Amino acid sequence: MHARMGAVRIRDSDLSAVGLVRMSVPWTCPDFNLENLSGGRVGLSESAGNLRMIHFWCAYCPAFRSELLSLEELYERLEGRNFALLSVNNGDPFGEVQQLCRACPVRFPVLLDPLRKTAEAYGVSAVPSTFLLDRKGLAFAKATGARDWSSRAALEMLHRLMGNLGDRNPAGHAADGRVDRKDGSGRIERRKK
Repeated sequence: MHARMGAVRIRDSDLSAVGLVRMSVPWTCPDFNLENLSGGRVGLSESAGNLRMIHFWCAYCPAFRSELLSLEELYERLEGRNFALLSVNNGDPFGEVQQLCRACPVRFPVLLDPLRKTAEAYGVSAVPSTFLLDRKGLAFAKATGARDWSSRAALEMLHRLMGNLGDRNPAGHAADGRVDRKDGSGRIERRKK
């Protein structure tokens, strides 16, 4: 089955390759305005017009560190390219989330949902849970459970959803001839060919 996301077709097989399930009826996600680790506030509506990923997680999830690292790699690859990643901690105390993010540093927004009201509004019953929203704010796919968001299948699927509007293709080659590769630390290094 195909569905149109803007000008891009996405197959159920593209979604399922990453463990995402198409929602039978896409729904408009409720806006939120949550505190981040710096004390500022971030709202869903601030990233309107982009493909958005909302990732709900808790510190007690055994796979949270590896998944946060894969989300960081995904964020590094897609930052500034019609894509927004919003990571929502589901109920852990501020100090604990801050400590965890120092041990596992990430640059994407980590938002706090201490009373789990946002998670409740999204129908989150298990963590991690991830939602994909189109540019109009309709949730069209969901994943429950940890996965490698920096995998080739995930990157190809997200690039396809973004309509390849960015300056990089799923293989990691930039239009200017740069090639992305992992250095010894697991970080992405951009080099000229």
